[in-house]
Amino acid sequence: MIPITLILVFLLISYIFTYGIVPFEKINTPYEHVTHKVFMDIQIEEDPPKRIHFALFGKVMPKMVENFRALCTGEKGIDKKTGARLHYKGTQMHRLQRYSWLEGGDLLNNDCEEGVSIYGSPFYADNYNLGHNGMGYLGMRMGNLTQEGRSKTFTSIFYITSRLLDHFDNLNAVFGRVLYEEERLWLRNVTRYFGNELGLKYWRYEDQLIFTPHIEIVDSGELKLDGNEDQILNPDLHRKEDL
Repeated sequence: MIPITLILVFLLISYIFTYGIVPFEKINTPYEHVTHKVFMDIQIEEDPPKRIHFALFGKVMPKMVENFRALCTGEKGIDKKTGARLHYKGTQMHRLQRYSWLEGGDLLNNDCEEGVSIYGSPFYADNYNLGHNGMGYLGMRMGNLTQEGRSKTFTSIFYITSRLLDHFDNLNAVFGRVLYEEERLWLRNVTRYFGNELGLKYWRYEDQLIFTPHIEIVDSGELKLDGNEDQILNPDLHRKEDL
């Protein structure tokens, strides 16, 4: 009985740490090497668009980074199966959860329920090494809707965190971060002022319906690296004299 008990205990501990039932901090710094830089111009109603720069971590998340990068440039054209335009430009940010995250990237219905990837079908994450360790992390949400629930694969639907969201770890997948602190703060304030507790498009307050504003990605693309991106993200790790 003792050997069987020990085996069961070992399996239980392995399961807990594999699936994150007991949370533990993920250390992102060693993985945050910037391989690509992209941008989105995000417009709220009629306000001037705000440019957001994303640093992508292609060494640790190559497949997911390439999917997002190509969807920012639109270089893949039209998806043959669905007829969807493989470009974030012109799509909307639909889900804003207050002080938590904002979400977009539905290339089919613009309602954040279903997406498409550049690979012709949903794909699996490279890994789950990166944690949702604070403000401005860029990730992809697991799964299109199916009759059984959400699939454990990824498409084009992405989100940006506005705080620590470690309960997302091992479920959704981080692959980049908003490069500049000022832009992270701007996005946090977007969720603060326009989001709601459930991330709904509209909600009822007393006797009236309150709608989230129209938020659109009016342009997106790729930018050349200037060699300072790693230092900007992690100045203590990547000191200028060491580069």
